[in-house]
Amino acid sequence: KLAETQRGVWDVDGSENHHATSKVSDFLVAQLLKDIPAYAGLKYDDGSTPREQYEARLAYWCRWIDSRVRRGLFMEDGGSSYQNYTIEALMNLRDFATDPVLRQKADMFLDLVFANIAEETLGVQRGGPKTRTKEESFRDRVYDILFDSPGASFDLSDYQLGTSDYYPAPAIV
Repeated sequence: KLAETQRGVWDVDGSENHHATSKVSDFLVAQLLKDIPAYAGLKYDDGSTPREQYEARLAYWCRWIDSRVRRGLFMEDGGSSYQNYTIEALMNLRDFATDPVLRQKADMFLDLVFANIAEETLGVQRGGPKTRTKEESFRDRVYDILFDSPGASFDLSDYQLGTSDYYPAPAIV
């Protein structure tokens, strides 16, 4: 529903990773349908068109990234079995958004996310909410696969990092 795009960016359906995955998918579907003549004129159940959905969801994701950069990255920050799914959804946003401004925002946001992850590899104690943090290290789940850390073991099937051309800025690496 188009009304979903007017909610606050910190107001989520269920958990943050489910919300991000769902709402990125909604955006990308609207982006695709708006340019296919057979679908562009159809209406969603709420009466909106794919173009209206796309424009509203584009604005939502720009607001979402801006707010998260200003006030904190995630609610499920550092969750060893949650945050990776949110990051994967944001990588889809970055990889498949056709709007150059949103794509650049998503790219820079991921840089900030991976800078935060890189900082944790220094053996620091995580601060903040820890609401979803488990005992195992989040570093093992994301950082090792991205930077091919020596001795790391991981399952590529769990991550889309291997299918994206995203790579953090040199300062992060």
